[in-house]
Amino acid sequence: MVSIRNESMLQKYLLHFSEQLLATLDPQKVLNLGLRHLAQLLPADNLVISLFKPDEDCMEFTTGLGNIQSLIGYRYPLSGSGSGYAAQMRQPVIIPDLDQEKRFFMPNLKSLGTVSAVITPMLSGEGRVPGTVIAAWNRKYIPGKRKLRILSLIANQTAIAWERAQLHAQTRSTLQNEQTLLFRLSKSLLPQQDIIEAAGRALGIIVDHFSLDRGAVAMLDHTGSRFTVLAVHGWDAETIGRTACNKSCPVLQKKPVIWFPNNSPCAQCPNPLLDLHKVASGVTVPIITGDRVTGMLAVHNNNVRRFSDEEIRLLSLAANHTSIALERARLHGETQDHLFRQQQLNKVASRIAQQRNLDELLPEVVVLAQSLVRTDSGLIAILDEQTGRLSCPYLSSSYPKTLSEVEFNADTGVTGRTITEGKPVVIEDYPSFPQAIPDFIEAGVKSVLSVPLKIGERTIGALALTNFKPRKFTGIDVELAVNVADQAAVAIENARLVSALSRSENIYRTLVENAPFGVYKPLFEHNIVFPLNNEARTLFGSDKALKPQTVTGRGEIKPFLDPSSYGDMEPVQRKINLVRADGSIRTVLDHRIPVIHNDQLVEYIGFALDITDHQLIEEDYREFVKNLPDIVFRLDEQGRIAFANPAGSKMLGYPLNEVIGRHFLHVVDETYLPAARKIWQNLFTGREEIVRTELKLKHKNGIALDFEVFARARYGPGQDFLGIEGVARDITERKKAEEQQRRQHEELKTLHRKLRDLSIRDKLTGLYNRLYFDETLQNLEAAPHSRPISIIMADLDNLKIINDSLGHAKGDELLQAAARVLRKPFRKNDIIARIGGDEFAVVLPRASTAVAEGKCEEILEAVKAHNAEHPDLHISLSVGCSSTASGLSSIQDVLKEADAAMYRHKMARKPEMRQSIVKSLQVALNERDHLTGAHGERLVLAATIFGQAVGLSANDLEHLELLTLLHDIGKIAVPGDILFKAGPLTESERKEMQRHCEAGYHIALASPELAPIADLILHHHERWDGSGYPAGLAGEDIPLACRVLAILDAYDAMINDRPYRKAMPSSQAVAELHRSAGTQFDPDLVTIFTSQVLPQVEAMLSRKE
Repeated sequence: MVSIRNESMLQKYLLHFSEQLLATLDPQKVLNLGLRHLAQLLPADNLVISLFKPDEDCMEFTTGLGNIQSLIGYRYPLSGSGSGYAAQMRQPVIIPDLDQEKRFFMPNLKSLGTVSAVITPMLSGEGRVPGTVIAAWNRKYIPGKRKLRILSLIANQTAIAWERAQLHAQTRSTLQNEQTLLFRLSKSLLPQQDIIEAAGRALGIIVDHFSLDRGAVAMLDHTGSRFTVLAVHGWDAETIGRTACNKSCPVLQKKPVIWFPNNSPCAQCPNPLLDLHKVASGVTVPIITGDRVTGMLAVHNNNVRRFSDEEIRLLSLAANHTSIALERARLHGETQDHLFRQQQLNKVASRIAQQRNLDELLPEVVVLAQSLVRTDSGLIAILDEQTGRLSCPYLSSSYPKTLSEVEFNADTGVTGRTITEGKPVVIEDYPSFPQAIPDFIEAGVKSVLSVPLKIGERTIGALALTNFKPRKFTGIDVELAVNVADQAAVAIENARLVSALSRSENIYRTLVENAPFGVYKPLFEHNIVFPLNNEARTLFGSDKALKPQTVTGRGEIKPFLDPSSYGDMEPVQRKINLVRADGSIRTVLDHRIPVIHNDQLVEYIGFALDITDHQLIEEDYREFVKNLPDIVFRLDEQGRIAFANPAGSKMLGYPLNEVIGRHFLHVVDETYLPAARKIWQNLFTGREEIVRTELKLKHKNGIALDFEVFARARYGPGQDFLGIEGVARDITERKKAEEQQRRQHEELKTLHRKLRDLSIRDKLTGLYNRLYFDETLQNLEAAPHSRPISIIMADLDNLKIINDSLGHAKGDELLQAAARVLRKPFRKNDIIARIGGDEFAVVLPRASTAVAEGKCEEILEAVKAHNAEHPDLHISLSVGCSSTASGLSSIQDVLKEADAAMYRHKMARKPEMRQSIVKSLQVALNERDHLTGAHGERLVLAATIFGQAVGLSANDLEHLELLTLLHDIGKIAVPGDILFKAGPLTESERKEMQRHCEAGYHIALASPELAPIADLILHHHERWDGSGYPAGLAGEDIPLACRVLAILDAYDAMINDRPYRKAMPSSQAVAELHRSAGTQFDPDLVTIFTSQVLPQVEAMLSRKE
């Protein structure tokens, strides 16, 4: 039994007890420690602690001393019990005689022979009562007030320490659980690039981690309300791919849904994804990417299970962690799909461009478009611009063949609407489309994407892609279809032109074979022309030999017989106007060839061709070239433009007369002049016969346009170079589209890099995060060439008290400053990571122990430099290092040893850490109250002399000096308008000011270094007569250090200026102290102060001045 004779001994005992509690983090050990101390202070036969079980609304005997240990684990109702009443009233309940007690239910105490008892509530912070302490005697016994007070103090301190230990255990368990889950997810999902595989792996880990029966992952489509199941666990595989839409689902509002039968929106969902009648409980949480919901994670149990708030938080965290991998996989899939479709589109362009047969072209266009957009079927509708009717020259084989024989009005159906509007049309429900064609409804068409086939502003038809089931076409689908249609339109138009030209060639060939042109023989010696074929006879109007007068009697065939018009041995070609017998005039191209035998002229053969119709055809051809939508050109041997079609010159903004005669380089953009000269040189020298290239040509207004140029050299009969001729096609729009696609690809790559950087960086400090740190350690473990590997661990001291006292913003500022300090000794590419709230780590590959230790010294030097430069942002870092060079083979062992070294450094720096805390709090206090700094310094000087005068021990004297510096730390929480008010405080302001004692008490408790003076800070405004605050202690119940500080604080305040009054003389202040002795101050201490302490203080202050 411990005997406590006075208040001073009690305070010392309680301080010792508090230090023991602070050093204990095991909740059960805290309770046992409290009981042991109670047993030393109270002569009770039985002691037991009964804790409240909130889930069951009862109390449980948790730990005890004496015979009552046999009842440990016994539970009893809270209502009606003595413990319940004591907890409700927040004060001890004294039961002198259990036999006479009728108010309360006292469970099983009588069975132990108990006669009397005291039930004391265990009061914790903010009015919480976690339990009660029951002291029982086997005799009638009523403890005195002092014993009851001791019992309450021990119970309350035990309650506070127990809650702190409980919180520590729960926090540690929660963090370990969270880190395990996120590590498993990160490790499994990081390499995944397939969204379905990633969803399945994530779901498997989550279901296993939480020991669940079922689960599903569903993603939101582009409508923002339709979910599609990607992966399941415990559900039938056929559930994958199921789609449901519910715009009122709480998940879309970023809210989790806790599911129980008949107790959740999911139970009444009109369109559920899963058969929820198969399960008894579950949780659905949103998958959030950025700030939008992209999917849901649903987990279920076959039996009823209540999910805790922590489990729901972890599920939400896992869902959001999974969202990063799913988004990364989705972007990868879209990128791969985009690249595949782009490759296919390039193939489409190449294959379509090469196809000139319309009957073969149309099927190829539809098949390629189907493969790109991934539809069931397709067709091409062509507009007859003369009749305004639509026909379908090609439909997929899935349609009835009879549909290809049907014609429609241009304003009918989806294709008609597409042609009329000249833009893409998407129909998701074709049977309900007002202009739907019955034949296509009967064919089973459910959804349609139709895009126009356009040549410039002219629409020549439509490409329709159809599905036999409802489908949402995306913007990418439309874009791909438009690209195919643009290529197809050009190819169709070219094929039609080629077909037209082919028909024209056949006509011309037939004309050559059957037209009125003949072969004849001129017989000069007989002065006659002898026709040799039907064409000649038709031409000359006779099937017999002709004399000049036999045609018309006017000698019109004489030109065919004039010897002077012939060369002796050379062919002659000339044009003759022939007047026929009917008076018509025909233009004949006469070509005469000498027949040479043995170098002798034997005879002539003449070819007479009526070119009258041919000339008309040439004029038509010139007109055709004139209006082609491309530039048709011919250059002479000097590079001057000898010919250009008017439409071509118009494309460049020039009248035709301004183009002819100019050098071709005049219309080439400056950036392409070297390329244009090289083309000319290659064709001129014969290195190339035909050139296909791209050039930029200048419009008259200065704008550069992209053209695809086809050119070939022209040669004369003697292979003399005559110039160049060719065609140039405007591809400006195509180049813009290609450039846009390239930019989109680059943007996707940039987005991927940004997502990767976000996933490995700590947002607050910019350092690497724990995920990247763990990845680095794994990679280094498998990289022998990186050894030796050293690791430096650093811990930011006192972060918690800074957060509690100065706010989390100040704590964040301290973390950022620590990060800047840590960067200084290292290179940019060294791995510096924030791996916990106040923990940092540095990985140094190929670095020895000596190098790591040197870096630790550099860190500490950087801390000193920072603190000297920024005294208002004081940093205290504990560091430690280890290396594989010291004999450790596992990197995890190196990490543990580095952490242990850091902890040893922290323990060795405890005095320094306390000094750092004090300095930080003083700086904050000085910023809050400019009077506090000088006020504290004067009090420290006086407190040292006063403490020695009253015989304080060295430890108590140290506590007194610390109290004088930090007793007003709670003023940090007082509003400035109250703290600096010049006049008297109102009642509400006074109460607010008085709260600074409790605020300072809680701030001190947050730090092991300041906890010993927490009670002193709490009671430093108590008064000798009991009228002080916050506890109303009186006399020697007030701690001695608080009574000393009260005199020092009051005297210093009186002799110095305050916002509400001027300073008074020392003599008047001494008189005021004596006047208040016995009411406000300890009278004995006032006498000691005025007679012994004050003369020494004044003497020392005068010497300092």
